Amino acid sequence: MKKVNKFVLYLGLIILMIGSVLTSRPLVSHAATTVNANAAFAIDAQTGQVLYNKNGDQRLAVASMSKLLTVAVIEHEIDRGNLKWSTKVKITAAEAKLSTASGYSNVPLKAGHSYTVKQLTEAALIKSGDAATIALTRAEGKSTKQFVSQMNAMAKRIGLTNYRFYNGIGLENKDMASFKLANTAGSAENQMTARDVAKLAQYLIKNYPDLLNITKQKTLKWSGQTYQNLNELLPGNANATKKITVDGLKTGTSDKAGQCLVSTGTYHGHRLIVVVMHADNRFTQSKVIYSAVFSQWQPTSAKLSKTVKVSRGRVKTVRVQTKQKVTVWQPRSKKASAQWIANRKYRDGTQLKAPFKANTQVGKLRFNQLKKVNGHVLEFGVYSTRDVHRRGLFGWLASLF
Repeated sequence: MKKVNKFVLYLGLIILMIGSVLTSRPLVSHAATTVNANAAFAIDAQTGQVLYNKNGDQRLAVASMSKLLTVAVIEHEIDRGNLKWSTKVKITAAEAKLSTASGYSNVPLKAGHSYTVKQLTEAALIKSGDAATIALTRAEGKSTKQFVSQMNAMAKRIGLTNYRFYNGIGLENKDMASFKLANTAGSAENQMTARDVAKLAQYLIKNYPDLLNITKQKTLKWSGQTYQNLNELLPGNANATKKITVDGLKTGTSDKAGQCLVSTGTYHGHRLIVVVMHADNRFTQSKVIYSAVFSQWQPTSAKLSKTVKVSRGRVKTVRVQTKQKVTVWQPRSKKASAQWIANRKYRDGTQLKAPFKANTQVGKLRFNQLKKVNGHVLEFGVYSTRDVHRRGLFGWLASLF
């Protein structure tokens, strides 16, 4: 009988351990939704909370989505005072020739004519102009090799982790004509993961939101001609989404990359970012992911708060809360709960240790099953809503000052 009881006890412990592992898994929509793309990813643009992940860490060719990193470099150089939107770039004969060559996405450039950095950025983002982007990468007189170094530095600054860059356009090295990298295979092509593309989009939206005023434009006027924005999810197009107002961001197409798209838009005030890579139809599959997010997640925006116990204080409890409203996407099937964690400075076991003042960050509310695009757990700092003095004579004296 004792042996049976031990067996039952051990079996029970094993079941509890397995249950603990299962409940600690991140809650991410993916298995229940079929997306015809080699990789796909979706996040909340504000918090970075992951809402969909299919092969998000597989490095794949990204084609012209590379142009987003090029624009990030340009924005950084403008911030540093090395460039201005009004800086003019004189077009070379090689760029002019490439701008009218077949097999490229382009707007025509005139040799010897100068275009502003703003104009070249619009051509790169709206029409995905390849030659215009090459000219943009030369805005500081940089070679392809030098600009790639800037791209790598910017990728590191943003927090990208798994990428390969050979130019700022997204072309295969052999298609870069006189601008190709020496001692590099002709088939070399920029690669990123869907997760990193989402990080890049989030970085641009947070730091340079005015770029959306460019990417939402349905047409580009250039040299007397009108060019359509390649993003068919924009409002008014046949492929436009019904529940979300898309205003960006960038397409990408090549033999290796297939159809790629990183799109962004707002849904009831919440901005989303969706990435599809190597899709059979990037617009259809993006809409599949948006629909999956809406059907499987419920966004809530509020000041998160919790009443926590206080040790050594003149009060036994205090309410803590986030400074502002925050958005948490909760699974419709199983709500994730927040774990209270006191900051080390004010920690006494699981309780807060007095004294501390109002509006002091005293801890965090952590959603262990909800993950962010950087791989970290979704969490928010919380602040005391009142002064809490220590009990006793010293606490009373401190409260007088």
